[in-house]
Amino acid sequence: MLTATKAQPISYDINLPYDELPGDTDLVRSPTSLRVKDASVPELHKAGIEITHITPGLGSYISGIQLNQLSDVAKDELAHLIAQRKVLAFENQDLIDDGPAAQQEFMNYYGNGYPGFQIIQRDGNKEELARFLEQRPTTTLWHQDVSYEIQPPGYVILGYLQVSPEVGGDTLFTATYTAYKRLSPTMQSFPPLGAHTSRTGERCPFINGDVVTKIEGLKEPGFRVLQELLMQHMITGLGGRPGVWWGDAHTAVVDYIDEDESVKLRHLFRLAAMAENPIPVGQA
Repeated sequence: MLTATKAQPISYDINLPYDELPGDTDLVRSPTSLRVKDASVPELHKAGIEITHITPGLGSYISGIQLNQLSDVAKDELAHLIAQRKVLAFENQDLIDDGPAAQQEFMNYYGNGYPGFQIIQRDGNKEELARFLEQRPTTTLWHQDVSYEIQPPGYVILGYLQVSPEVGGDTLFTATYTAYKRLSPTMQSFPPLGAHTSRTGERCPFINGDVVTKIEGLKEPGFRVLQELLMQHMITGLGGRPGVWWGDAHTAVVDYIDEDESVKLRHLFRLAAMAENPIPVGQA
């Protein structure tokens, strides 16, 4: 687990909302993974990286390196590794102790200087959780972060601060690119599907269980059926540890409730680097 160990707690009183960018792709870098010529990521191996896969196609635990000590070439290789594995989990990172300014500077390499922090704190409010569960049978809510922005995040760090449950509170992930490949050719070519691709050529269903309210060209019943079909198709997930990068659909799991139904504290931050505009498959 990533935790701050300095005597004085780090202040993250910088909870700034995402700016809606004007869609100018010059504001962000091209995907850094495209600069990598050697897929064996030799600079990361020189730095001492150790990679343990969580599942064959999605997710890896990373040890042996410190993110705040990587060269630019190694950072590019890290982006390449993220593009291949989608979710990387790091433990015991000095970058967490370095504070928000250093973390923002690190992330700026992968995007731009726009405010990228969001503080996420579940304060043990069991009344809030009870209201949520009055409407839903589960705390899971599959989504892709801030996908409604003109330029959604490309790389994201999730880092735990001083407070987290001893067990539980995982984030689950799913491989949307695999979900797209396993759709029938007819479904893949269906225009309202909303599948998108980037300059890496990878396609995925651009659907979000949290904020999508309609699909252009479909009436309400058709949208609901297609949304449910796609969400159920995608949510074969895996567990995640704190200190995680992600670029895929995910959900938090509120499974850290005591027998007296009190909720444990959970305090973390999310730091995002804005990416290129998503490209509709029909225009790729």
